[in-house]
Amino acid sequence: MDPCDSSDNCYSFRAVKKLHFISPDNLKGREEFENFPKMRHQMRSKHLRIRAARNWFNIAGFFTYPMYVINQILYAEKLGLIGDKPPFVYMPESHHYFDSCVDGGTPGEEFYTQWFEPISDVKFNEVKEDDVWEFSQ
Repeated sequence: MDPCDSSDNCYSFRAVKKLHFISPDNLKGREEFENFPKMRHQMRSKHLRIRAARNWFNIAGFFTYPMYVINQILYAEKLGLIGDKPPFVYMPESHHYFDSCVDGGTPGEEFYTQWFEPISDVKFNEVKEDDVWEFSQ
């Protein structure tokens, strides 16, 4: 599964004002999104699929990955974007802590659940692409 921002099959949500810039002031608030109520309604009917930040995972420390998860959940909850369908984590890309099946790892595995407890009972391979949204990369 490609990230949503490189696919037309799921919804990609750009939450930052400036790409590749880390700062708490770089996150958008509700008022900075065009048509926020409609967008929020659509997103609440889907699963939040949590991914690692593609541009940072090759330099990230091990416990950065749970922080990716925690921060995305906190931000989504703050904006009221999580509805009845629980979020789940999907981090299949190879990096210095994990070899994907493309790079010789075990097929069907992904990094996060190999080392950390899942955040919900949702299985990433049982969810259709058009039933997820994620933060843009």
